[in-house]
Amino acid sequence: MLDVKRNRLDYGELLLPPDGFKLTHAVATTYSVDLDTLLSIPVALYYAQTLEGNLLDKDLQLIRAIRETAKLLTIYHQVGQVAVPLKVRNIYAYLEESLVGILPDDPFSSFHPKTWLLRFQAKDDPGEICHRFIVLSRNLTFDRSWDVAASFDGKQAAKPLNRNQPLVDFYGWLHQQRPFKEGRMDLDEVARANFEAPESFEELMFHPIGIPGYTTNVIRSKQSQRLLCISPFLHHKTLESIANKVTERPELLSRRDELTRLPPDIVGRFDCYCLSDTVVDGERRENAEEGFDVPRQQDLHAKVYLFDVKEQTNWFLGSANATEAAFERNVEFMVELVGRKSATRLRQVRKSLLENDALGAMFEKFEPTEAGKETEADRLRRNEIRKLEYAILRAPISGRLEIAEQANHFDFQGSIDLASVATKSRFSVKVRPLITGLQYQALRFHEVNHLRFNSISEISLTQFLHFAIDDGTAEVSSFLLKIEIANLPSTRLDSIFKSIINSRDKFFDYLRLLLTNEFLKVSQQTRAKTTGGSSSESSDFEMPIFEHLLVTASRDPKRLLEVDKMIRSLCDQASGTEVVPNNFLSLWRVFMAAMPLAKVNDE
Repeated sequence: MLDVKRNRLDYGELLLPPDGFKLTHAVATTYSVDLDTLLSIPVALYYAQTLEGNLLDKDLQLIRAIRETAKLLTIYHQVGQVAVPLKVRNIYAYLEESLVGILPDDPFSSFHPKTWLLRFQAKDDPGEICHRFIVLSRNLTFDRSWDVAASFDGKQAAKPLNRNQPLVDFYGWLHQQRPFKEGRMDLDEVARANFEAPESFEELMFHPIGIPGYTTNVIRSKQSQRLLCISPFLHHKTLESIANKVTERPELLSRRDELTRLPPDIVGRFDCYCLSDTVVDGERRENAEEGFDVPRQQDLHAKVYLFDVKEQTNWFLGSANATEAAFERNVEFMVELVGRKSATRLRQVRKSLLENDALGAMFEKFEPTEAGKETEADRLRRNEIRKLEYAILRAPISGRLEIAEQANHFDFQGSIDLASVATKSRFSVKVRPLITGLQYQALRFHEVNHLRFNSISEISLTQFLHFAIDDGTAEVSSFLLKIEIANLPSTRLDSIFKSIINSRDKFFDYLRLLLTNEFLKVSQQTRAKTTGGSSSESSDFEMPIFEHLLVTASRDPKRLLEVDKMIRSLCDQASGTEVVPNNFLSLWRVFMAAMPLAKVNDE
């Protein structure tokens, strides 16, 4: 267990439907969200493919999965923790309604659970239901750090299972924050899901933290002979508390910079280890050598607590760090697994992580003399930034659109009430909609700020505002906040779709996608270049497309309705005939005449 070579999990594979099943609902929780990561999720949920591969500039291949999946997906996250993307993409608009922000009651608390609850339905038997619950230590980002995850599948039992009640209560609480899409996920079904413990474990328990009825972190009161704690973020009071409940000297695996901040006497109570600099910088060095523009660091991000209690080891894994916030204020989620077999015992896990010669020296011993490096000034500055961020997130914000003089363009007007934010802050704040080319507007403390951004094209409209905080010398914080905007045009998503399918090549690429239902991570134009083929109008739809139409008509005629709807949508615009060739339209009319829509509807 936790062998970094043999026990690796792929995030995309965790989301793939079981063979013979399709997704009907998905509810995720995360602290932070990366919009480009979120774009890749439908690849797994809809096309049953992994998340590997670069999906930048693949909007055409993504658009169908996003349109179909977004209506099934609800993602709860911490307000203000949507990362600013390197490149703005209009397709983000399809995901706006899937995101539900939750703002805690104070600046130093967090909505921090990292889970997925997926509902699958058998394709040939709608009455056969399967749920999958996934608990992770990672957020919805492409972070390269080392994380941990566990996945549990469960088919329906005859009656509710007592061990599922905490899970039902957690998702019931989320539903109260904002109802799940397509109505409420049937929590009675969740109660009957017979989730199976992973191989080698005997027991499975669910532990939500920080919601009504579950206010205590179960790890706080755990007593044991031995403890192996893996946590990227630390607080000295929490570490002291858990060390007091362990008979033997506990071991702690964390990040070097976090251990450096701790008082030396606290570090001295543990055998402390951190990932070696070779591991942390290894991928970044390799990428730099291979010419990547943005090399990435990887560090420890997993949260695992292993307690040896007599003849068993209790595992706690999930979102909770060894911090005061996680133990006292945050909303978190952990699962507990009980193992008695050799592979699950603490000593075996310790050996695989710290004594595995085949992997080299992954972890280095951290000595107490290296600790105690954080200054009071650093701590106060960090807290001041967090308080200012929270004040912005709590501020009343409104926005509305007005029709601009230019056709299909809009003027944005908004207000941000910062009257309660102290003017003594040494930081400045600026804001703009998440739209390429727009200039920031500065915000003033202790007053209501009125914003105006003129002549925004319909396909660029967004519900995201981009805030940036500056200390006078550099930007210290940057984040997105989704707001409600009045008069948002109902045609916006259709216009974005038409802007993506804006050429004959892209039309035929998308048509193939509809007919074959195969997600390809290279476009037809790219394949034509690499194979020497052609993508011209004369050859695009001759034998391959015609054959696909015939196969679809015989095997899945309802899909032709989706094709017809797409063609009509593209031909509604003035330039439609440039996107959909006239000779293809002639073929399509003949084809549909032979396959009346009434007959398709009867299938």
